Amino acid sequence: MSKSSKSELDNIYDSSNWVVFVDPKVDLSFFTKDESKDNDLIIIHYSDQYTTTSGYDEITVTRKSKQYETIIKELLQEKGVSANRDNINGIINLFNAINGRWMLHLMSVKKLSGAADNNFSREKMSILSAIKLCLAYYENKHITWIPISLEEMLRVSRGAGLSQDEGILSAKNLGFDHGPASDDILLVGIENVQDTINVYLHPVEVKIGNNLSGVISKAKVQVLNTHDKLLQALWPKENRDSLESKLSRNFIMQLVIVCCEKMKLYKIYPNETW
Repeated sequence: MSKSSKSELDNIYDSSNWVVFVDPKVDLSFFTKDESKDNDLIIIHYSDQYTTTSGYDEITVTRKSKQYETIIKELLQEKGVSANRDNINGIINLFNAINGRWMLHLMSVKKLSGAADNNFSREKMSILSAIKLCLAYYENKHITWIPISLEEMLRVSRGAGLSQDEGILSAKNLGFDHGPASDDILLVGIENVQDTINVYLHPVEVKIGNNLSGVISKAKVQVLNTHDKLLQALWPKENRDSLESKLSRNFIMQLVIVCCEKMKLYKIYPNETW
């Protein structure tokens, strides 16, 4: 882009609460590599197409990052945790790397109710905490674990051009609308064993606070059901070479690759082999 175009964008950023790029011809790095004006521009949402032609339906950015920083700072202070701006920006980056919709929702709830919704904000912050715990707990020099938001996976499964109910790995097709299941975290492990790629699926259900045994038991059932339904969709015993199962495996690996790109882009654990 020309310098004049970038200057025009700067003016738009400064005079707007946020800017939405619809069907952009640029990727996320266009907004993260701009060194002009101290680059306090942050990406607060994007919608992925999750296809082999790599692209975005829309990208939302803002230079008014203070409001997002304030929400997260308040959430941390409620728990007696102090954080500087770099810490908070790291949390914003992790939000965006895992699920770009959550930050926008935090802001919309704040504007509607005058305060961040406790349940929603606690749940999403807890999922981020659980991801960091999982990456530490399951650390293995032979396996790279990629955290995926199951909620995001179910949402974007309609990227094949079908409705949300009919998408390849939609909640309906997986049977998530019948019986308990988890929509929190899916850890995907990638291991290279003498040029043979092993892929591990490990669903994680997040529960907040000190829970009764019944809540823990339900979480275990949710995780087991999610594992079984994913395995049936991706690797069915009766016909592992069916077109549907091949499409599902291809889709989830596209999702994994995009997630790795986002983790690298946002400098989440930069020493990891994303």
